[in-house]
Amino acid sequence: MASALTFAAHGEPEDVLQLQQDDASGAAPLGPKQVRLQLIAAPINPSDINTVQGKYPLKPLLPGVPGHEGVMRVEAAGAEVSTLRPGDRVVPLLPAVGTWRSSGVFEAEGWHAVPEGLPDDAAATLCINPPTAVCMLEHFVELKAGDVVVQNGATSAVGQV
Repeated sequence: MASALTFAAHGEPEDVLQLQQDDASGAAPLGPKQVRLQLIAAPINPSDINTVQGKYPLKPLLPGVPGHEGVMRVEAAGAEVSTLRPGDRVVPLLPAVGTWRSSGVFEAEGWHAVPEGLPDDAAATLCINPPTAVCMLEHFVELKAGDVVVQNGATSAVGQV
């Protein structure tokens, strides 16, 4: 049985999130370009909380499932899916896909396989903070060999990356 945290209205998570059970999602046939995914891990980011509150710039259709990041395992792939195979661990390429669910059916083009050697916790948090850190270092200043970067307040995952 699949389950998901859902919200039908914006508000404080403890007031609006509900755990929903779905008996049919595991049996639904896949479209030719879809994959059935099983959750491995999904973090809770401030952006997730802000999405539920309605304060984040991206506003998924309601009712919705929160979760911008996570790592899932491909359980099955549609007939036309050539980039992902059952057993692959995948991360979302798009924001607000709703990773706070035990499983789901998604369009394969919205997911990317990650290397087997990458730990699950690193894969689950791969899509928001690491690209932000890379963007800051590559697009805001031209760094050269020997340059030093000083960062103040590196308590977030961006700072750690």
